[in-house]
Amino acid sequence: MINNILKYVREERGMSKSELSRRSGISRITITKIEANNTNPKATTISSICKVLNKNPSEVFFTQCVNHELQKWEECDFNDSCTGTSGY
Repeated sequence: MINNILKYVREERGMSKSELSRRSGISRITITKIEANNTNPKATTISSICKVLNKNPSEVFFTQCVNHELQKWEECDFNDSCTGTSGY
């Protein structure tokens, strides 16, 4: 699965899943699945979401995950293992 911090970026923007869905044209169910890392989104889906959030895909997808216990963002490799912190 592709690591993502979509939920945190969306919430940081004060945006609900419904609003992101409406503005991006991506279903709310798909957004829920992406946030839960239960699906690998297509490139067009990633592009639509990032355009609404005004973020580069690499800022939301691929290289970062969140350590829920420490509430810090951590750099991750593609094998889902976090390797270091970069302060939130």
